[in-house]
Amino acid sequence: MKNIILTILLVISSKIAFAQVNFLKGSYKDAFKAAKEQNKPLFVELFSPSCHVCQSFMPVFDSKEIGFAINPLMISYKLDVNSPEMADFEKTNKVFAPSLPLMLFFNPDGSFMHHGILGENQGG
Repeated sequence: MKNIILTILLVISSKIAFAQVNFLKGSYKDAFKAAKEQNKPLFVELFSPSCHVCQSFMPVFDSKEIGFAINPLMISYKLDVNSPEMADFEKTNKVFAPSLPLMLFFNPDGSFMHHGILGENQGG
């Protein structure tokens, strides 16, 4: 009986994990490599753990609807602006984060495609 319950819990947890946006673990260079290998665009979220707007946006990435929409179409990666690799990312990709969270999109070949800043072009 314990094995059946454990199996059910593992199946349910794997479904839940797939339901959210699957952010690639590793370095941003790994993310660019995966995008190229899979011929998918790369979505990079620049965030800070201390940013209240970033924190309030997290439930969106945890929703199954967004996960099911994004996961098959692109590689996703989160980059903490306070991390050591952020300076290299900015220099290599010639980007600047004027506010957070910043959503960046790159073509599979690594070229910049688009950016989105929460609140930008939303009237006011």
